[in-house]
Amino acid sequence: LDDVNSDQLAQYLKLNTTNSAKKSMLSTLNFINPNYLFYVSDNGSLSLRGELDREQRDLYLFTVRVKDKPLNKNDQKVNQILVEINILDENDNQPIYYINKMKFSIDENQPARTLVGNVKAYDADLNPKIEYIIEPEEFRKYFVVDVENGNLLTNKVLDAEDTELESLYLNNGQLNFRVYARDIEFKLTKTNFDQSSVLNVSVELNDLNDNAPRLVFETNLNGR
Repeated sequence: LDDVNSDQLAQYLKLNTTNSAKKSMLSTLNFINPNYLFYVSDNGSLSLRGELDREQRDLYLFTVRVKDKPLNKNDQKVNQILVEINILDENDNQPIYYINKMKFSIDENQPARTLVGNVKAYDADLNPKIEYIIEPEEFRKYFVVDVENGNLLTNKVLDAEDTELESLYLNNGQLNFRVYARDIEFKLTKTNFDQSSVLNVSVELNDLNDNAPRLVFETNLNGR
């Protein structure tokens, strides 16, 4: 149960009594939670006064005590039950980034699947299924995000002298792109990024001294 109302909870839990004097029973509920979220109605149903949110609290324990009202108080009977309510998770949270920019640095010529950094988004739901989308699309040739842990990895060997890769550099010598994180269960209904959280990523590719100098001979046209 997650974010349920009192009518929904009453369908799950109902406290019954076999006492023939049921109409004269007095039901009392001892709350552990200070907000008095639960109550017992006249028909024995355990109901809610407000909504439950698993991300705030996932377990409630309390005692329900029932006692009758006989003519002779000495004949009063009392019974009680310990109630445990586990709040089930509902996929009602979108993944989010608490920061809007991250910067990483990596040496060139590293093998594919080399770790660049972690860009994992936070999702309050249990076992969230997050997909990561790199934009602009041309950067997907060089980088990929592992959906299991949010690690940003190289997708191939990055060569600082690669002319195609150089075309993606900015004036500051960095590769700048965006990583969108969104819940995969919204994939069929959301075709754009309005339900996504975005992280701006900058990767500095360190140019190593991996090329030996070459001698270039010029031919003297005058034969000198």
